[in-house]
Order: sequence, then C-alpha cells, then structure tokens
Amino acid sequence: MRINFFEECIGGPEQDLQPAKFITWPATIYIAATSFNEFKKRAAILASINPNLEAAYWPVLPHSYWISPFSNPEELDALREDLLSYTGPTLEVLLDLELPVLKVELFKNNARHFFSNRKRIRKLLTLNKENIKFTTAEYWYAIGWARFLTRLGGVSYLNHLSKHNRLIMYYRSTLRNNGVVEYTRVLNYMNVALRAEAARKKGVQAALGCTSVGIFGDEQTMTPEELDADLQLLDAAGFRETTIFRLAGIEPYLEVVQHYAQLPLPHTEE
Repeated sequence: MRINFFEECIGGPEQDLQPAKFITWPATIYIAATSFNEFKKRAAILASINPNLEAAYWPVLPHSYWISPFSNPEELDALREDLLSYTGPTLEVLLDLELPVLKVELFKNNARHFFSNRKRIRKLLTLNKENIKFTTAEYWYAIGWARFLTRLGGVSYLNHLSKHNRLIMYYRSTLRNNGVVEYTRVLNYMNVALRAEAARKKGVQAALGCTSVGIFGDEQTMTPEELDADLQLLDAAGFRETTIFRLAGIEPYLEVVQHYAQLPLPHTEE
C-alpha cells in the first residue's frame, strides 16, 4: 500500500516537515501553502530532508483557508490564474473542500456568491492543463447515498469529466466525538461504502487521521491500534493507497505504517 501524508505546516515547515526523514517508502506529501511561491519554498525544504518524496501543492486561501462556495471569490480566481500560469512538470494539486466553520462570517458575507463560486470550483477542476492533476479532500459522508448532500453544498464534484481523484476524510479520532452509538453507525456505513467505492474503481481513496492536531487546534488523535484497524480495513477493501493526516505527528505510528508499506521500519533516532 502506498501511504502518503498531509502537512499543514502549523509549526512552520522546517519543524513540521522533519518527520519526512523517517519515510523510506515512495510517498506523496501534500504541503499546505497560501501561494505557489510559498509551496515551492516548502517543497525545497522537504527535498532537503528527504529527496525521495513527492511534493504536492495544497493551496489554502489566505483569508478563506478552505475551498468552498463560501470562499472569497477573488481568492478562487487568483488560485485559478496561479495554476493557469504554471509551466513546470506534472503537479498534483489538492483542493481541500470544506465549509468555513472557523470563519463563520464567510457564510453570511459570501452567500450571494454561492452559485458563482460553485462554478468557479468546477472550472478549477476542469482546468485544461496536462501538467496539473487534481485531488479533492472531502467529508466522510461524501460517498454512497449521502454524497448528493455534499454535491448540493458545493464541497464534492463529479469526477467523470475532470477525472480528479477524491480523498474521503475518514478521520476516526474526530468522528469519535459523536459518541459510541453514532460512531459505531458511522463505522458500519464507512465499511460498506468504502468497499463499494473500491469495487467501482472511481478514483476514490480514504484519508485517515488524526496523528496530530490541525488548524482547529483541538482535534483528538487516534491510537496506533486504531490506525492499524483502519489500514487493515482499507487493505481488506482493496485500496492500494491512502493518505494520513498529518506528517508532523507520525513518529509514534511508524511501526504500524511501515507494516502496511511493507518496508523495514526506519531508524528513528537522531
């Protein structure tokens, strides 16, 4: 199984990208950055730590942060222009499709842009450039029968035209907050839906987490045993690739991860 990682660089790229030195298998690191120029600097830091890893661009909008129909339209336009001007080798771009729950004023301020922003995001995903491939990060319920809700909300898009890959954020540790009964139901739903998606081979993967807190600052983390159970589920369902949130917290989980990467455990001492 190919195991990739997200990295938000909350503590700074020099610090949060350091665990890349432990990754001895082929992997992609999705690096958050507010501009492509910032991404290039962070990708260079990653290459200095571990030149064998691939860097993918995870654009976070300077004010809106996540990409949704409630983002500031000028930021979505700026991102599109930034990508249109890109002339380098093939670049993977992650669009993190989430509602602005940390900046609730955007719901009110940009409600009038909802439908036009949804078109902007669709135009992003269908950008006609051979050297850019898109991946979207989407809510855990953006699969199965419930996907129509996220499509209506503009945080999931059909991928038969743009052929983008979709990462479903199946974060066990954050779902756990819903309580035992609800969480068990979610697990059962995810087990069935993920197996169905894997069977269809529709460019869908499951992203796992959390190994460390993210931008919210209060995310619960999973245990190594829980990560092992999730990786076992994906392996049994036929998934050959997954992405873990996040790289900065991966050291306590290395023994579990390397087992599924089928490579020797990397040496973790300085």
